[in-house]
Amino acid sequence: MNNNKIRIAAVPEHFTLPLHMGIEKKMFEDRGIKAEIIEHPKGTGSMVQSLKEGKVEIAIALTEGLIADKMKRGEEANYKMVGTYVESKLEWASLAHTEADPIKTKNHLKNTTFGISRYGSGSHVMAYVLGNQEGIAMENIKFRVAGGMETLIQGIEKKEYDTFMWEKYTIKPAVDSKRVKMIGTTKTPWPCFCIAIREDVLESIDVQALKEAIIEATTTFKKNEKEALKEICKHCQLNEKDAKEWYKNVEFSKDGALSKQMLENTRNTLIKTGAIPKEKKKEIDVLLSTHSTLCQ
Repeated sequence: MNNNKIRIAAVPEHFTLPLHMGIEKKMFEDRGIKAEIIEHPKGTGSMVQSLKEGKVEIAIALTEGLIADKMKRGEEANYKMVGTYVESKLEWASLAHTEADPIKTKNHLKNTTFGISRYGSGSHVMAYVLGNQEGIAMENIKFRVAGGMETLIQGIEKKEYDTFMWEKYTIKPAVDSKRVKMIGTTKTPWPCFCIAIREDVLESIDVQALKEAIIEATTTFKKNEKEALKEICKHCQLNEKDAKEWYKNVEFSKDGALSKQMLENTRNTLIKTGAIPKEKKKEIDVLLSTHSTLCQ
């Protein structure tokens, strides 16, 4: 750890605002935790890479991305999932050029090129989920790595690929300004964000105190709507209507617990869609440690 400071990787989105507010209001510090948010615009794939390289101790990342990475890389994925951060499902928007026709049919999805932030990212995994829902074999879908949200938008504007997927509200300002067109939405069948901690620091971090600080931060965020909406509009460039809609529907975990059934169902879905090769299937316990809080 860097000067005993715990570095937490997270997306620069509305989901992370409770953590920033928790640090500002000393909810972590009061529990003896010096926390710092390291924002990762490129998402989950970038976060697990930072865990691997020792650049962060903790990642609050997409559930499907963590599971797929751990299943594929096994012990090389040097972290354990210790809890749930956001309980509600994530709504992904499918984006295209403003002049493009909506993707409506299986035949149109065939031979589509998806822009993705990087392999193993949510934008990559959710393309598999969408393809599976539409009954398209993934060998008929191509990928092009483009980087973070802004470079993905630029790629669509230049028609370098057909579509990409991103969290609905994060991308909404680009839709409102007519840089891209929203042609559909897809919800994850699982809770959207979980907490992962590097294995080599698990014993040196007070995981229970960390979870308590996170829960206090998210609970306070949901109890103070006026302050929360002001921060969402200010930092995330959302209009008041969209901010209120997201705030109303988001559900942060009240106890930080993980469900083994949820983890198994997610793993099985990812195998079915092809996001995890069948030969890489592992038992759910590979994801967990003694510090993982499980539902009773």
